[in-house]
Amino acid sequence: LDFSKIEAGQMAMETIPFDLDDVLERSLSVVSLAAFRKGLELVLDLDPSVPRLWMGDPSRLRQILVNLLSNAVKFTESGYVQVRVRHQELGTAGHEMVQFRVEDTGCGLSLAAEQSLFQVFSQGDSSTTRQYGGTGLGLAISQRLVRMLGGEIGYHSEPSSGTEFFFSVPLARAQDPELEWGNQGRNREIWLVDDRPTSRELLETALRWAGYRVRTARNGAQLKGLWADREGTHPSAILLDEDLGAEDAFELARWLKSETAAVSVPLLLLSVLGRPSVAPSTDELFAFVLNKPVNPRVLVEVLTRGLDGLWQPGKSLQSPPLSSGTAPQHKPVRVAIAEDNDINRELFLVLLKRLGCVNFAAVDGEQILETVRTALPDIVFMDLQMPKLNGYEASGRLRREGVTCPIIAVTASAMKGELERCLRAGMNGVLTKPFKLDDLRDVLINFLPGRGPFTVEQPSAPKPPSSVAAGPVIFDWDEAEAVFLGNRDLVLNLLTRFLPRTRETLQSLVYALDLGDLETVASAAHAIKGSALNLTAKALGGTAAEMERAAREGQTEACARLEEKLSQDFKDFEAVVAPFLK
Repeated sequence: LDFSKIEAGQMAMETIPFDLDDVLERSLSVVSLAAFRKGLELVLDLDPSVPRLWMGDPSRLRQILVNLLSNAVKFTESGYVQVRVRHQELGTAGHEMVQFRVEDTGCGLSLAAEQSLFQVFSQGDSSTTRQYGGTGLGLAISQRLVRMLGGEIGYHSEPSSGTEFFFSVPLARAQDPELEWGNQGRNREIWLVDDRPTSRELLETALRWAGYRVRTARNGAQLKGLWADREGTHPSAILLDEDLGAEDAFELARWLKSETAAVSVPLLLLSVLGRPSVAPSTDELFAFVLNKPVNPRVLVEVLTRGLDGLWQPGKSLQSPPLSSGTAPQHKPVRVAIAEDNDINRELFLVLLKRLGCVNFAAVDGEQILETVRTALPDIVFMDLQMPKLNGYEASGRLRREGVTCPIIAVTASAMKGELERCLRAGMNGVLTKPFKLDDLRDVLINFLPGRGPFTVEQPSAPKPPSSVAAGPVIFDWDEAEAVFLGNRDLVLNLLTRFLPRTRETLQSLVYALDLGDLETVASAAHAIKGSALNLTAKALGGTAAEMERAAREGQTEACARLEEKLSQDFKDFEAVVAPFLK
């Protein structure tokens, strides 16, 4: 579709402000898990002098990078894939040429493959489609997009020695760089433990550029040697790569914690999936977790904040424990909630208030960024599907800003792949919808140990009206009232709001289905599902879930069948709840 639009001259380039770091991180995140599974080293070589903020088309830049990165990972069986970013000033003030290079140690290109490289529907050789799959359009689209952006694209390759694709695009600076490099380190010393030479050398270079003194080790034995030879001094922080081959990074971290207990040296984990585990041991061992490939600029910002006392990290940087006999003073836990569905948001507020929390709510991804900056919460509950900025993007931005409190994804689909994506985005765990008071309490206890007690006195559930026998499949009044902690007036208020809104959403869904717009169908079904399940409209919520799944899988005929059932389920629900609303 993109290729057809380009050929027809129907694709326009945007010129909007964007964050280059965000473009790079999101592009790399697409291939990071695939690279990790193949044992490849994925590296970002970002010149620290390259500004972050530009004017241009971030979506098309990201599309080009993802195409090149996907090919590099696909055709590389061992070694590394590296993205290199440089810039060069142009004659006009504020305008620069930004160059991107994607280098791999893969199979390289044959002479025959080079001759048809940027042609439509071409592959590396006749067996490529069978072995690797693909349409053969990626490079053709990338070449055309680069030219539409005013740039050029090229490559260098040798068979069996790897390939390097490079492209340059002219961009205008959005504003001056936010971070002046060169004095953040202030002669502090950082130790870096990484067995992969390419990433180790790049991170060492970035740290030295920022003014840090750096000592490196390839493994645990070398690290222990550094510790034995330290001569009474100690590093300001130690960066530990999670993947150290046969060595267990967590065992090494435990050894470090015991050795550095007297001087409180913070440990930072470099993890391919963001925070690697939702287990408490991660917080006990590490002050901060950084996603790989590590953006050198983000690394320096994190270190600068942390070593200047601006982190709110795990136990490694907290105040010393209270002496025995001193009773801890439990301050109310501050909770930020990002949820665009007002019924789900209301449920959060009711339950968290009962648990004694101070709550701050946001209705979209952009608003939660400002909420977290100003409210400084202890924990964030992040809905994944929100307007303006989704939960993955919002979490990534918060982590890049140095926010270290737990971020919990809120989703109705806790599939394995989704959990991994949440972890890569910087989230710490998942809360599955629909949820109840006990589910929220368990999350708070697990991620905020010692901040409780989070105990509540359960209210006695009021009796439902005896004149209406509400079937539990269509609507369960008892359960709805229990979910909202016996607040009958709130349940009635939410039902009153839910009916007209769902009626409108159904109309939008039917219209979108007629147009074949399955993306809108899925979004509408998702909205109905979340509210319906929290209001215990189980039949309606279940059908909406089926509709969402069918739409996301492109099953138009199944959606058409389910639309009739969804409409009937809603009519049944209206009929059952009508007596309650009189």
